[in-house]
Formats: sequence, C-alpha cells, structure tokens
Amino acid sequence: MKLYRFEHVAGFLIGYDGSWHLKVTASNAYSAPKWPDVWAGKFECHGGVAKMTIENEEMNMAKRASILASTVISGRYWELKTDIKMT
Repeated sequence: MKLYRFEHVAGFLIGYDGSWHLKVTASNAYSAPKWPDVWAGKFECHGGVAKMTIENEEMNMAKRASILASTVISGRYWELKTDIKMT
C-alpha cells in the first residue's frame, strides 16, 4: 500500500492578496498518495510508536507551524536532495 507520511505538515489557503491563512496542522500523519487528499487534510493514523495529532484550533496550529518553520530553517531543506526507492 502506497502512502505519503508527514512528520509535520501545515495546510494554508493563500488569498488573492498574497496573505496566508493557516487551516490545519498535523504530525505523524499519513494520507493516500493523491495530492488533492493531502490538500484537503484527509489524514489517517497508522499506529506505531508515534501517534498522529491534528490541530485545528488557532493556538495549537500556531505552535505546530512555528515548529515546522524552525525545522525547515535550521535544517536548510532547500539544499537537500534524496532519491528513495522502495520495493
């Protein structure tokens, strides 16, 4: 079964004026391998050690978005490239 897994994910709506509106954040979330499902926030929990969490209250989303932004900046992800093959 092919799935997308997100350690941290944040869903935004971007307005016509360029403003960003945070709609949902999640951690340890899985979704079907279809980007429309990801954008719609259709996440599933597949158990294991790490439990999936989904925030949709403003304060909790702000905390998760802050963690995500800090991780992206400190990890300098824009410089990374990885090829993964699974059988």
